[in-house]
Amino acid sequence: MSKDNFTLTFSGSREPVTQSAYALVDACEKLGIIRTRCRQGKCGACQIRIISGDYEEIAPMLALTEKEIRNNAILPCVLVPLSDIEVEAWYK
Repeated sequence: MSKDNFTLTFSGSREPVTQSAYALVDACEKLGIIRTRCRQGKCGACQIRIISGDYEEIAPMLALTEKEIRNNAILPCVLVPLSDIEVEAWYK
């Protein structure tokens, strides 16, 4: 595994993910965690909860409230992984 390849883990399932735009949200869709709409961080349809891992925002997570952010909610459509990521489904 190179520094640009990581693993997304959700409920015991694993999916490879690269360090590139939309790779994380694509992996989440492939595992059936989310369905996306805008891919711009504005609609919140892809909201999930991060358990562990590091990421970088490529655009602001505009659809999240401060409370959701404090509770580890993320929008994978505007994030690039920097390490292996573990997530769980997040319901508002």
